Amino acid sequence: MSRLSQLRDWLQTAPALVDADTDIMVDYTDDVPGSAGLFPSGTQEVSRTRDVLGGVRIVCRDTFAVYLRWPYIPDSETLQTSEEVLERLADWIRAESSARTAPIFGDDPIPESVTAGQGRLWGAEDGSSIYSITVTLTYIQIHEGGYNPWLI
Repeated sequence: MSRLSQLRDWLQTAPALVDADTDIMVDYTDDVPGSAGLFPSGTQEVSRTRDVLGGVRIVCRDTFAVYLRWPYIPDSETLQTSEEVLERLADWIRAESSARTAPIFGDDPIPESVTAGQGRLWGAEDGSSIYSITVTLTYIQIHEGGYNPWLI
């Protein structure tokens, strides 16, 4: 299963999204309030190390934007509720990652982390508002063997 599918399936279980009856689509957010979209931004190679046997250990970072569309009524109670959903989602992601109950995205689960941040309101129009939060996966890929000119 791809990291994108793993992340989407896992986020679907977040209490903040379950309570709001939100279905997460990939690369798309519907115009209907209560919809959500998961948008991948690619993989960044953070570091690469090679062991004496030629094995390679790569630290990777994937970044995703989660867009949430909620009803927009310009009053403090509705805006506070929307902010609480973002806050609950970010808190849940951090708690799951800290407890090591988040999915395993790489080959070495010990140093993995899932972080959430940069929650914000993007805009409001036609009775709905769009909020986003950034989710970042940091994981290890291990490639065994390989070329080592010193082991001939």
